[in-house]
Amino acid sequence: MRLENLDDGSKLEAAWTESLTSSLTYFRALLSSSSSAAWKPVSVLPLTASTTARDSGASVAKGSTLGKIDASQVRVHRRSGKTGEVFRAVVEVDCGSDVSIDTFRVCLVTPETRPRWDRMVEEAVTLDLLDAHTRITRTNYQLGWPSSPRDAVTISKTLADQHTLVDITTSLPRSRHEPAYLRPSPPHVRAHVSLLAWCIQLPSSNHSTDSPPDGKARITCFWSWNPKGAWAVGGGVPQHLPSLVVGLVDYVRDGSEKVPVLLGYGPDVTIGSVGYDTSRVTLSVGYAIVSGEENQETEALRRQVEFGLSSTQSWDVQITVKTQHGKDSASTLWNSFVGQAPTAVIGSAAPKRLILRFAHAQLEPGEELVRVNVSIERTTSATAGVRINGIPITIEHMQAQSPKRPLLEETASMTGISLRTMSTVESLATTSISKDDSLAIKRTESSRSAVALKGVASLIRRNYICEYDLVHLKLMTDFTSLLQEPEQKWRPVLDSRGVAIHQLNSIDKTLVVFRAEAVFVGVGIWDLFAVISSPGARLVWDKTHDDATLVEDVNELSDLWHIKSKAAWPVS
Repeated sequence: MRLENLDDGSKLEAAWTESLTSSLTYFRALLSSSSSAAWKPVSVLPLTASTTARDSGASVAKGSTLGKIDASQVRVHRRSGKTGEVFRAVVEVDCGSDVSIDTFRVCLVTPETRPRWDRMVEEAVTLDLLDAHTRITRTNYQLGWPSSPRDAVTISKTLADQHTLVDITTSLPRSRHEPAYLRPSPPHVRAHVSLLAWCIQLPSSNHSTDSPPDGKARITCFWSWNPKGAWAVGGGVPQHLPSLVVGLVDYVRDGSEKVPVLLGYGPDVTIGSVGYDTSRVTLSVGYAIVSGEENQETEALRRQVEFGLSSTQSWDVQITVKTQHGKDSASTLWNSFVGQAPTAVIGSAAPKRLILRFAHAQLEPGEELVRVNVSIERTTSATAGVRINGIPITIEHMQAQSPKRPLLEETASMTGISLRTMSTVESLATTSISKDDSLAIKRTESSRSAVALKGVASLIRRNYICEYDLVHLKLMTDFTSLLQEPEQKWRPVLDSRGVAIHQLNSIDKTLVVFRAEAVFVGVGIWDLFAVISSPGARLVWDKTHDDATLVEDVNELSDLWHIKSKAAWPVS
């Protein structure tokens, strides 16, 4: 592989960012033209039992003030664009004061719940969490016979204020730098989602032209996708959109607030895995506390993790903290806080949400990270409350924060959104924390950037001030020189079993260098990297390998190993 084809992750991240930015721009263009004559109404056939979302059978909607809707109330429009046809579905549903943005947020930010309210989705999982509001998701679709199943790997961004929720999803661009777990795999056919955007607007005290009517919640969905292939039966968006919106509303009415959700985390926290078990109603999160930049003003917030729970349910929370070497240390200390979520509007009823917060101690000198596993499971206890490692926790009251700038404002379109919307969204996403908000976790900026950029910067700048770095520099220089040697200087030695071996014709007779080349079919760069960098796997493919011991983990990119090779006569 040539040097220009190597990537430290920056090219892949740039492609993902560009894809999400393009999707936001596309969304903005659709919103600005929502009242245009280019939007043509679409007639939709009545829903049947096979086109409705799955129902678990157990409903707790008796106490819900969110109204029930049917497909005939959903207005579907279509327009053509450069990326294909895009469809829009709009519906207004009765809504009480106890319904909050968090009621809808948990459905959209938890991919594992989507098969419950989207009959086209067979499975959806979270692959990666870029920050508290940006996620990478794999979704498997079932279109019905004779269509092959489809899948899509997408990036999603969620933005919200007290009365508005915007969730935008688009497919990740294909790249030669992508890891193997993002590539298509049979029998699924990789579909392309140009745009899947949700906008939820709840009643607001600010009566403006963009607000829904009193007592109504407006739900808007944009969807444009290409299922790829001629046999995409069942992938039609116009007929599916009404059932999709109806399924979402029904799932929210059936008690979506019982789903626990990760709300935010500090910059010294790196999320490793996030998973939700719908059958057990259990959220499992694995993360690590790492060493970051020192900042006295935000020191108490850098190692905090925040979750949202339902205040009407009973919860069993289990947390385990371990150091990198499994030894007891002051770095494993932590404390917890459980509070009732404050009201968004003065005088309104308190939301049925609890805030669970874990704060971790600063790492001791010489330690690089502390691993934490958190499991939040709903129990069958008749009394609502929270237990952490078996100990009941007192629920405290939280003060309401000063209201932020509305996410949607000064709009005059039929959907209640316009071009000004996304400028407001972008300003909210890029605004730093003010002094008044210094007690809140920073949720709009990437919490990985500080650690990731520090590692990338150290790779690029590389201040070679220690012996390890000097060795690294010499090895990289020698390796680069060998890659630049012309092909005429490599003499063929052996060609057997698909492996071609060449020897370097060097002026220095003491320098003996061999080069082996082979073509691998069906494997990628990340597969080879995993096999080469894992000493345990080397026992399988290297017959001379005897043992390997990790001496020191120098940094994120460098390790010091003590490797032993087997004796081969006459060499000891």
